[in-house]
Amino acid sequence: MNAPMKELQSSTEKRASVADLHDRLAKFGILPLDSTLPGETPIRTLRRSRVAEQDDNIGLATLVEVDGVWHWQQGMATPGIAGRRARRGDFITIFGGSPYTTVKYERLGINQIAGKLEDFDRGFNEEVARATKNNEKNPGLREFKDGNLIPESTPVQSGRILIFIHGTFSNNDNLFKEMNEIDEGKALLGDLLKQANGKALNYDQILSFDHYTLSRSPVLNALDLARIMSSSNADVDIVCHSRGGLIARWFMEVFDRVPRKRRRVIFVGSPLRGTSLAAPDRVRAGIDLFASIGQTIGTGLSLIPFAEVAGCLMQIAFSVGKIVSKTPLVDASVAMIPGLAAMSRVSNNFELDALRDCPSSSSQYYAITGVFRPKDVGWKFWQAFCDFGPRVAKAADNLVFRDSDGAPCSNDLVVDTKSMTEYGFPATLSSDSVYTFGENDHVYHTIYFRQPGTIQFLRKSLQIR
Repeated sequence: MNAPMKELQSSTEKRASVADLHDRLAKFGILPLDSTLPGETPIRTLRRSRVAEQDDNIGLATLVEVDGVWHWQQGMATPGIAGRRARRGDFITIFGGSPYTTVKYERLGINQIAGKLEDFDRGFNEEVARATKNNEKNPGLREFKDGNLIPESTPVQSGRILIFIHGTFSNNDNLFKEMNEIDEGKALLGDLLKQANGKALNYDQILSFDHYTLSRSPVLNALDLARIMSSSNADVDIVCHSRGGLIARWFMEVFDRVPRKRRRVIFVGSPLRGTSLAAPDRVRAGIDLFASIGQTIGTGLSLIPFAEVAGCLMQIAFSVGKIVSKTPLVDASVAMIPGLAAMSRVSNNFELDALRDCPSSSSQYYAITGVFRPKDVGWKFWQAFCDFGPRVAKAADNLVFRDSDGAPCSNDLVVDTKSMTEYGFPATLSSDSVYTFGENDHVYHTIYFRQPGTIQFLRKSLQIR
């Protein structure tokens, strides 16, 4: 991973890369041009290079390659027009370069977007989808018992409860799987419910809270958690990853009115003041960059959770462009995705501003942070995946995590490191309550719970015996 990877050169490799891209987009209902979407009227190709007629409900997007970087542009390309004057009806790229492949998608109306987001959320979190479908009392809440997560749980009335809250586009099964991959994690999970003389030494109950991350904002997630926990007077500690930290804060500081004796939270890579990846001016560049990264490494996209929803964002962004033509395309699309807008690291994020202005919490807060900096790469993290040339690197600059003055800032591939400790603004968590991996070439956003250092800090902060 530390060695730069060469760009693909042969047409065979590039065709395979396009096929891989088509496979990844298919889960979002974005298909190659020669496929047929449900309910679609087949496209009729007309003579003399005129633009093909298409169903008004079907949108088209073309992938254009410029010096090894792929960019998405709305519309359909006529093959072979690069480098010459376009005829009437021909596709003209805004980046130059050559059209590579065209895909189609269902163009969404405003009233369809919420339903589409819920569909995506169900795919990311099957547990919540199952519990909601079955009308369970506490959908999303499970209990960790005998090494497994048991559905349909109810909080104990008293004692001590530990709650795990997962992050963006994920679920708690992944979180527990990460911990079980190392001996330290297995030992911690085994000790959480340890007893002596029939009495719990650490916790009376271990719960996990699964939630939708696209169609719901952290505020609504926290409201659901507060409703569930209102029947219990137990002390509550929370271990949360990524956007789970925002849920934990809304729960602890706003919605939980039960007079508990103790509240503790450990934030692991949490965007307490948002993440630059969710800022409107970075989302469009992110969609393009994820396609370019996929051109060279394919499955390496699993390193970046946002890559998994690039297709979702593309479909919504392009649809919104038709619906709200006078509104900047990406700003409108981000605003229509509650889970993304809530994490946007911008100066006018009113949801984060409201959280910042909450009264001082009586909860004890701890944080785990990291700075992913591959060897010989520096802050331009995309170079860890591709051997980008100067023009390509420049094309990716819009995605770079930057301070307000434009200077690059540290991150763990998903969250700005500074944001992980910004409890208030400009206040931050105290240094003695923060564990940092510092600059490293092996710890990034999705694998914190696979690190012995994380487990040791959890054990220490939670005072596990």
